[in-house]
Amino acid sequence: MNKKILALAIGIVVIVLGIGAGLYFYWTSPEYCFQQAQEAVQTHNEKQFARYTDLDGLCNSSYLMFQNYEASRDAELMHSRTGMIMFLQVRNLIQPEAVASAKKTILSYVKNGRWTYGTEAGEYVSRGMADTLDIPHTQVLDVQDVDTSHSDAVVSVKVKNSILTDGFVLKVNMRKEDGTWRINRINNLKEYLEAMDKVRNHKVKRAA
Repeated sequence: MNKKILALAIGIVVIVLGIGAGLYFYWTSPEYCFQQAQEAVQTHNEKQFARYTDLDGLCNSSYLMFQNYEASRDAELMHSRTGMIMFLQVRNLIQPEAVASAKKTILSYVKNGRWTYGTEAGEYVSRGMADTLDIPHTQVLDVQDVDTSHSDAVVSVKVKNSILTDGFVLKVNMRKEDGTWRINRINNLKEYLEAMDKVRNHKVKRAA
């Protein structure tokens, strides 16, 4: 074989292998997996959504962070040992039903694109969380950064809702399972709630 042709063939193989490796790296990256989860919601693809989202982990962690934040706003409760014990007991008692309701509501939205709620006790809790977080009006604007310096990946996602109209950067935690990165927690949910409460309180003061 002509040396020039051989060199060209080798060059083409190297390029193809390089492109393949690059595509594989991208297809297994946290950013790609996050985008796939986002796309699944938009296209109502339940199977794809389940592949890239640890819904059980996401709902449980969000429930605990939400309830702990609400408790932290009650100074009297925070300084009462008996009150804290009762709060933790109630929080843990309600958790399974509230999480199950939240998962049901989210999966229903993924499937049909509408937020619907039931009338059971746990569903009132999950609805209260959704309303406080303004989830029905929340939009993903863009992915700003991906940090994979730790065992988990943290995707910085700018979102906005009817309260935080200028946007807020959520730190979405992702964990790799069987080669796929899956959303499992919002690391700065407390700060997100604080930012919304700040705006709400400001509006109340202006209206007074």
